[in-house]
Amino acid sequence: MQTQRQITRKLVALRKSARASPQTHLMQFIFSTALIASLFLAALGCWVDYVVRIPFRNPLQWSIAILCVFLYLATIMFYRWPPGLLTGRYGSRMRSCSRSRRF
Repeated sequence: MQTQRQITRKLVALRKSARASPQTHLMQFIFSTALIASLFLAALGCWVDYVVRIPFRNPLQWSIAILCVFLYLATIMFYRWPPGLLTGRYGSRMRSCSRSRRF
């Protein structure tokens, strides 16, 4: 039979192991930023195409096109690059590829 003190120690150890690491908080921040950027990009596209009906594609209006490309690249950056760098997936491959001279 376990004493109350042993049960309490086990519960405290379980709580400590269940706490989120700083890396987890960073990942949550990155993905929430990506979500906000993608929602803003979708809202901008809807507003330009359907609400205001700006024909920015023909002739090309650079101010709108640059903003759309910037938001698209920001969304891709926040979704793809940081998780790969935090897990070490891409960093080790890039280092090993730079050493080898295979084409």
